[in-house]
Amino acid sequence: MLVKAAYIGVIIIWSTTPLAIQWSSIGGGYLFGVSARMLIGLLVLYLLFKLIKLSLPMTRSALKVYIVSGMGIFTSMTTVYWGAQFIPSGWIAVMFGLSPIFTGVLSKILYQQKSFSKLQLLGMMCGLVGLITIFGNSNDFNTDAAWAYS
Repeated sequence: MLVKAAYIGVIIIWSTTPLAIQWSSIGGGYLFGVSARMLIGLLVLYLLFKLIKLSLPMTRSALKVYIVSGMGIFTSMTTVYWGAQFIPSGWIAVMFGLSPIFTGVLSKILYQQKSFSKLQLLGMMCGLVGLITIFGNSNDFNTDAAWAYS
């Protein structure tokens, strides 16, 4: 049951993220949007850890990992928020939707990972068909969008 709940949670979070990025940057700018999102996420995790009585190690090496990981996430999300100023949320959703497929293909090419199973290939094809179905007729692309790809 926990695996199903986590799976559904991931789907809900990732399917609403592009629109949330667009909405959170309105008025306050992209830097406010990404900073607020990171702070809210930190507060939610803090409360969740208190609720389930879980604690993180606070050793010097663990703190270094937390800081480096947080900086990496913040930096990458800042670039996404910045690019979202110039492209519609649907295009961000397409990029997010394609990233697991590209990761799988690149790991196969670069790291000589084992071949994809028939089920994995079917999953990738379903994902591609879904993205094409939803966004195939979208042509909401203007000259400002080039900034997001540079």
